[in-house]
Amino acid sequence: MAFVLFAGCYDPIEDNNQSEDNTGGNQSGNTTQLSVSLFTSSSAGLYPAVLLVFDETGDRIQDAILTEETPTATLTLNRGNYRLAALSGTSQYTFPKQYSLESVISVPDAGYSSQPLLMGQAELTLSAASVTARLQMKVQTASISLQIDSLPSDAQQVQAVFSDIYTGINLRGSYSQTQSVTFDCQPQNGSWQTGELFIFPSAGNNAVISIACQTPDSELCYGYNLTYPLLAGYAYQIRPAGEVGIGIGDIQIDAGNGNTEKADTLWVDQIRTAPFLADGHVVAWTENEEEDQCDALLISLNEWEDVASAYSETGAGQAADIAAGYSEGGNQRELTGWSIPSKDDAALLKAAYAPYACVPLNNILTEAGGTAIGLTTDKGENIRYLCNDAQHTFTLASATGSITKAGSKTAYRLRLVRRVRLSVR
Repeated sequence: MAFVLFAGCYDPIEDNNQSEDNTGGNQSGNTTQLSVSLFTSSSAGLYPAVLLVFDETGDRIQDAILTEETPTATLTLNRGNYRLAALSGTSQYTFPKQYSLESVISVPDAGYSSQPLLMGQAELTLSAASVTARLQMKVQTASISLQIDSLPSDAQQVQAVFSDIYTGINLRGSYSQTQSVTFDCQPQNGSWQTGELFIFPSAGNNAVISIACQTPDSELCYGYNLTYPLLAGYAYQIRPAGEVGIGIGDIQIDAGNGNTEKADTLWVDQIRTAPFLADGHVVAWTENEEEDQCDALLISLNEWEDVASAYSETGAGQAADIAAGYSEGGNQRELTGWSIPSKDDAALLKAAYAPYACVPLNNILTEAGGTAIGLTTDKGENIRYLCNDAQHTFTLASATGSITKAGSKTAYRLRLVRRVRLSVR
């Protein structure tokens, strides 16, 4: 049943379309048996999922369905370079007839769906007879739940409009175009509610929410301008607090002073210049600073050595497994949801700390009981850290060193990051 629902969302390649150029035919010495499985730190279900394989020219050459009963796909490919893309939660989305890496998966006509969309990607170089790959599936949508308790008793219709919401995402993970999304609220237990719905993230640095209430005599409108975007992978529970404010998740927005609090908020006594400690976690960077709050990038206390890249023939999923299982304790709560630094995170850390500014950062790390960031080996070689889903590496030993593609046979170091909101008590 699940397979049928999912299979209707994409156009599978027929077996008789597979060419010997794609599968290697009987040239067993020139082919690789690739085994692919998926994992996620999200509570969203993984299956059924579709796996798409593209060659280095961008042509789609193979695909497979993964289910709870068959969670691993085994493919035979010519040795060479490939890009993998996996998708799940797609039953309500629109797919193109012909796939490419630029193909856009579009949101339903209503602008939202009742389930999250997950995507995983990897670039692989196949050079051995057998390779195992594990793709981390990340949620590409934001969860929205709206409940309004304080509207007039004679309200007949209530709608919430979210502006500048992306309408699609391509297989490279880039969002495209924007639109306004309208949620129809239904009366339930004395309030107006939507239930949980999923949208793509909002564009830009903020999001606008408008609520319209129709009564027999008039239409009431409320507008809220958020000072931050709606992000993929976050759950926003929206509940007005009277006519002067609106709450989002653990975020509380007051129309008078704009105070906010997110579910990922850490409380601090004051916001300092990074690096500093926040509830026992090391803040490496702050941005979007307001009077009593800011967004922050945390860097993990732990560091791992001899970690394989995503191109490794034997340990391609090692870094992702470390990130999925890592947590740091604090006085406020155990903090999970850490990740491998993105390219942007790596560039930010290089700009802020390479190389000499690592001294105060390392002082904070060791003060908190963590491991100092390494710059060079005993042989004087620059130490490189994994980033971009373990596909690239960077170093803090040099301000000019570039972010480069990781090797398949070299082991690297790994330091994780976590984005949070800091709020002054």
